[in-house]
Order: sequence, then structure tokens, then C-alpha cells
Amino acid sequence: KKEKEAIDSFKSRVSIYYKKIGSIAASISPSDKNDVKSGYLQELTPLKESVEQSLSALNDASITSCDAKAKKNNLIFICTEIVIAVLSVAGLLAIFIARKKAKRTIAHLAKRDAELTMATERAEASKQAVQDIAYNNILTELPNRYRLESELDTKLGKIQFDIALFDIDGFKRINDTYGYETGDQCLANIALMLKKNYGQYADIYNINGDEFCLVFRGSASTSQPLNIANQIRQQLCIPLQSIGVISNTTSSACYCRCFKDDKISPSALLMRLESALHAAKEQGGNCLINLNDQQ
Repeated sequence: KKEKEAIDSFKSRVSIYYKKIGSIAASISPSDKNDVKSGYLQELTPLKESVEQSLSALNDASITSCDAKAKKNNLIFICTEIVIAVLSVAGLLAIFIARKKAKRTIAHLAKRDAELTMATERAEASKQAVQDIAYNNILTELPNRYRLESELDTKLGKIQFDIALFDIDGFKRINDTYGYETGDQCLANIALMLKKNYGQYADIYNINGDEFCLVFRGSASTSQPLNIANQIRQQLCIPLQSIGVISNTTSSACYCRCFKDDKISPSALLMRLESALHAAKEQGGNCLINLNDQQ
């Protein structure tokens, strides 16, 4: 608004100035130069000063306006810089907080992962312990009947193998005469002897009390498994002497070669073996029955 007023005033004074110059120029004659000069100085000098004052005022108004605009622009620039700085600080603070939170989250996840790993390991250990109890004889530390049936299920009808079942004749007399603790020691010693002497030939099981079973590895076509079974039957009671049980105790056994195309379940096979073992005892014991001879 101030600039507009200054410009209007400047235009008005300049217009008056030009008109005055025009009127003086029109009245000039060659004979009155001195009068013209005097009149010029008298009439035009004030107008010139007035115009110069208006021009100065206009210039001041322009400078003031520019200063105001400069101050305004400078203020805007400063505010912008402050906003950018605040946003930068806020961004850095947000990044710092997010990084710190991420570190806590990663540490928490690592801790939870470690706890989960430990829990999984404990669960696996517990599972293994349960399986060991379920599938192993605690006294002799040999696989039991459940493990034997599971293993037979993977072999029967698929591969040829040999199996033998053993039982000590009159083992009840040992328990009655020497006590169950001595009887348990006898079974533990027998298990150690079987693992030491025959573990390289067969998988050994303690399926029930004094009943032991050997499943020979491979599909031998020779008589070696049968000979080993007869040898075990003759040596089965030797470990009893190591703990002071002096008796004429003997053992009975039964043997069977299973073929690839046999159609029989694990439980049915074990029933046949146990039935043959019972028949051996009824014959007086101290013998081995070959089921293949009866087929």
C-alpha cells in the first residue's frame, strides 16, 4: 500500500514537472535567455527537488519492502531449517528408539529360542527315556519283547533271517533257593555274557524273565546260526557259577529260519517259538528244537 501511494505521488509530481518544462519551453524566445534561465531556476528547481524527494521516498519504500520480504523470507528459511532440524532429530531419535527396541526384541527372541531349544532337548530326552523304559529291560539293559516285535515287523516277509529263543530250565528253583536278588544277578550276568560273546552275530533281547532271544543278522544259508544257537544253549548257565550258584541247571532252546515269502506276524512267530520251547521243557529240557524240521 505504501509503495502504491509513493508511486502515485511520484507520477503526479513528474507530470507537473513535465508540464512546467513544456510551458517554459513554449515561452522561450532568443532574446530573453537570461530571463529564461532565471525563470527555469526559480520555477523548476522546487519541482526537481520535489520529484527527487518522491523518488527517494519511493526508493525507501522499495528498500523497506525488500527488507520486509527479505526478513520474511529469512524467517521462513529459519523456520524451515528449524523444522528440518527438528524432523532430523526426531528421525534420529525414532531410529535410535527403533534400534534399541529391535535389539531388545532380538535378545528376547534369542532367549526364547534358547529356552525352546532346551525345552525341546528335555522333551526329546524325556521321550527317549520313556522309550528306553518301554522298549528295554531295566535289569539286563537288553531290548524287550516290544522292541523285538517292532524289529520283527520290519523283517518278516521281506528278508531271510534266523531267530532262536532260550530259557533256563527250572529257574524258579534259583529264586526259591537263593532269593530273587541272586536270581536277578544271574540274569544280568547272562545278559553280559551274551552281549560279549554273541553280540557280533545277532541282536539280543530279554523278552520275559529268563527268556532270551537272538535274531541273527543277514540271511546266512549255512548252518552257522543253528550251531551258534546250540552253543549258547550249552553255555547259558555258566554265568550262574560266577555268583556262587552251584547247580546242574540246564537250558532249552528253539530255532527257526524265516524266509522272505513267509506270511506270519511277529506275535504269531513268537507264539510258535514259545510253544516249541514249552514242548522242549516237557521233554525234560536241555535240548534244542528246530522248527524248520517240523515243517
